[in-house]
Amino acid sequence: MKKILCFLCCLAFFCGCKDKDTSQEVIQQDLVQVELPADFETMLFDFQKGNLPETCQTNNDLICAIEKTVKCALEPTQTYCDKNKMPDFLFFDDAMFSQDDVEGRPTKQSFKLLKTKPLDHSTLEVYTQGDCDSNWFGACRGNIIYVMDNSSGQWIVKEIYAVETIR
Repeated sequence: MKKILCFLCCLAFFCGCKDKDTSQEVIQQDLVQVELPADFETMLFDFQKGNLPETCQTNNDLICAIEKTVKCALEPTQTYCDKNKMPDFLFFDDAMFSQDDVEGRPTKQSFKLLKTKPLDHSTLEVYTQGDCDSNWFGACRGNIIYVMDNSSGQWIVKEIYAVETIR
C-alpha cells in the first residue's frame, strides 16, 4: 500500500510540473493584436453636437468604434447609434438629466488616444485622454478607458470608465 501511495504522490508531482516558458508563449499568442496609425499619439478627435461628421475620421475600425460611441453620447439619435454595440447609458432619456444632481449630456467632446492594452483574444482596453463640457457620469473628462470587444469580428465598445489621475 505504501508503494502505491508513494507512486501516486510522485505521479502527481510530475504532472504538476510545467514548462513556464511554454505557458507564457501561449498566453502571449492568445492576446488580441491591434494596429494603430503611426501618428495616433498626435491625433485629437473633437466633436460638437449639431455638427457631427457622418463618416469616421480614420480608416481604423477600432478608432471608428470609439468615435461613433462619442458621437452617440452627444446625439444618440444618429443612424449609426446601435444599442447593441455601445454601453446602455449612452441611450438614457435626456429627461433624467433635468434632475439637480445629474449634469446633462455633453454638447462638446474630444479624445486623444494614449495606448492599448490587450486583455484576451478578442478584448482590449483603449486608454484615452478626454474632455467635454459636462461631467456626464464621469465618462468623458480625464483618463477614460474604452473596453473594446471583437468577438463578433467587428469592434464594439462594451464599457467606458474613468480612472483618477494619480499625482
